[in-house]
Amino acid sequence: MLFKLFPTARIHPTQVTENGVPVPNESEKPLQEALRDVFRLDFYRGYIEGVCQAVAEDGVNLTGYYAWSLMDNFEWLDGYRPRFGITYVSTLTNMCITHASMVTNL
Repeated sequence: MLFKLFPTARIHPTQVTENGVPVPNESEKPLQEALRDVFRLDFYRGYIEGVCQAVAEDGVNLTGYYAWSLMDNFEWLDGYRPRFGITYVSTLTNMCITHASMVTNL
């Protein structure tokens, strides 16, 4: 798919930047359930498998991949409700806790 969208990806160095996903209703989940992070793990696993396939089968010249985001952050339209971070940030205490997606080998 990457090569279909960007035919010059075989020639030019290509980087995937700011790739991530918010977990639906994560803000309403109990903390331990949110930290297991199954939805985000499945997203990253599938995406990275696709990127590896593009490199191996299509010869895409991939030079970088950057997950979005290291920490939960403020989104201008939605505030702190959508959580993109692979590190959970408590908006009440500012405590940071790593999600499973940060420490799992995909």
